[in-house]
Amino acid sequence: MSSRRRTLTTSRWLATGISAMALLCACATADAGGDEHPAGQVQESASATASEAAIPGDGTWEVGSDLEPGVYVAEGGDGCDWARLSDPEGGPVDVIARGLLPRPVVEIMDGDDAFKSEGCGAWTALEDYSGTESTEIPDNGIWIVGADVQPGTYEAEGGELCMWQRLRAFRPELDSVLKMGGDPEVTIAVDDTAFLTTDCGAWTRTG
Repeated sequence: MSSRRRTLTTSRWLATGISAMALLCACATADAGGDEHPAGQVQESASATASEAAIPGDGTWEVGSDLEPGVYVAEGGDGCDWARLSDPEGGPVDVIARGLLPRPVVEIMDGDDAFKSEGCGAWTALEDYSGTESTEIPDNGIWIVGADVQPGTYEAEGGELCMWQRLRAFRPELDSVLKMGGDPEVTIAVDDTAFLTTDCGAWTRTG
C-alpha cells in the first residue's frame, strides 16, 4: 500500500469517529468516486448471475431488488473499492461507508439504498461462503474465523504501521471491535467473528 493511499485511508477512518487505524470503511465525508456504473446498468445481469455470485463484479446494485441485506465476502484485490450508499446516483454525502482493503467483507444493512463495487471481483453471501480454513493469514484484509482462519495464537513480521483488530461483527462500529493492537502477536479466540489486519505482513499460527 502506498504512503499516499495509507494517509488517505487513515483520514477517512478518523472521519467516522470509530477508529484512527481500522481501514475497514469510510464515512460520508469520503470521496465516493464518479458514477461510472449507474444502478440501471447492472440490473439486467443481476438475476442471471445470482446463482453464481450474489454480486458478480463491478457495478452499482440496488438493495432489495438486486441483492438482499446481509454479509458478503469478495475475492478482492489491490484496487478493491466498495461503498454502501443512501442514493445510487448521489455524491460523496450519500456514502454511508466505504472500504479499501484488498480482501473485504461487508455487511449491507436494511437501510442502505445501494451498494457499489469497483475492482473487488465477485461477492459471495456469507451463508454460501466456505473458505479454506488455514493456519496462515495473508496481510491486509478481513479474514473470517472458522472459514478463512483457525483460532489460535499467530505471529507476524510486524512493523511501525502494523495494526490488527479482533472483530465480533462486520459493521464499522466501535462495538464491533473486541480488541485492537499493533504488536506482531495475537491470539484469535474461537468465538471471534473475524480478524482484520493491515501492514503486519503474513501471519503464521504458533500455538
